[in-house]
Parts: sequence; structure tokens; C-alpha cells
Amino acid sequence: MVKYCILSLSLVVCCACTIGPAKTYKGKSLSKKEIGKVVSIKKGKWFPHIIGYRKGNPSSNEYKSLGNAVTGYPLTLYTEPGIHSIRFKCDSDSKYVLRSLDIQIERGKTYRVECKKNSDIIEAFVADVSH
Repeated sequence: MVKYCILSLSLVVCCACTIGPAKTYKGKSLSKKEIGKVVSIKKGKWFPHIIGYRKGNPSSNEYKSLGNAVTGYPLTLYTEPGIHSIRFKCDSDSKYVLRSLDIQIERGKTYRVECKKNSDIIEAFVADVSH
């Protein structure tokens, strides 16, 4: 019985975990001047976990998944320039919604993403872009 309680508690604690940064490209590391960076920022009640991305073709529904509910999701995504659709899990206490943002990523820029409730709708949005 104690063994099952510890396992259950471990799973509950781990569901709030995050994993390290993810990247949309393979191979060697690229310099910060060559890539863009998407960062999840918690402001207020809602937190945007990065759960997947799709490069380029906006008509495609094929997203590359990042992380999972047990191991966690990345808070930072490094990506090459271009249009990318990034999927977020906007999470608050025991509620969540899934949202996607199409972002034109530029070299050397950081895109800070937040989730917020606007009327009755939870939305993800780019709150800030910096160099």
C-alpha cells in the first residue's frame, strides 16, 4: 500500500515538471545569431507549455511532439528562421486548453509567449519580441 502511495505521489509531482530546451533542427549547434528562440512565460494564472511544433507548410497537420505529461514539456524552443506553427498547452491548476500559434521566426530574436483569458476564451499570444 505504501509503495502505491509513493508511486502516485511521484506521478503527481512529476506532472508539473519541465524538461530542458528543445530544438527544431538536427545536427550541430547553431549560434544564437542563426536561430530564433521561443520562450514560455507564466504571467497570471495560465502557463504555456510548449508541446509541439510544425515547420513551414501551414496546410500540414503533422506536429512533432515535445515532452509528455509525465516527463514534462520544454519551456524553450530553439528554431531556424521561417514560419512555424507552435502548439501550446495553456495550463492552470486543474484546467488546460491546447492552442497553436503561427510565428514568423527571425534570426537572433526571442519570442516570449503567454497564455491569458480574454472574455471566456483562453488564448496564447506573443507578448514580446527582443534581440
